[in-house]
Amino acid sequence: MTDFPQTKQTSTRVRDNQRRSRARKKEYLQDLERRVRQAEQQGVQASAAIQAAARQVAEENQKLRQLLRHHGVNDRNIETYLSSGVVVVPPGDSRVQPGDCHVDNTKISNAIEQLTMPPAVQDDVIRPP
Repeated sequence: MTDFPQTKQTSTRVRDNQRRSRARKKEYLQDLERRVRQAEQQGVQASAAIQAAARQVAEENQKLRQLLRHHGVNDRNIETYLSSGVVVVPPGDSRVQPGDCHVDNTKISNAIEQLTMPPAVQDDVIRPP
C-alpha cells in the first residue's frame, strides 16, 4: 500500500491539470466569441455605411438624369454615353455648336471597334485608359 499516496498525488495532479485545461478552454472560447461579436458589429457598421453611400449615389444619379432630361438629353443618349463614352448629338441640334465640346476621337474609334468586333475577340482587347 505504499503506492496509494503516490496514486492519490497523481490523481490530484491529473484533476488539477484537467481543471486548468478546462479553464483555458473556456477562456479561449470566450475570447473567440468576443472576437466574433466584434467582427459582426464591424461588418454591420461597414454594411450600413456602404448602403448609405449607395443610396446617396443612386439619388445623385437620379437627379443628374433629371437634369439631363430637362436639357433635352434622352435616356438612350445617356445609356450610349455611359456604355461607350461617346456623346450623341442629334443632327440639327442647335444647342451644340462646333467648338463647344472636345471630341475624343480615341473613344469614338474604340467604341466603333468594339461594336464591330465579334464577342470572343472583345474580351481579349486591351483598351487604353
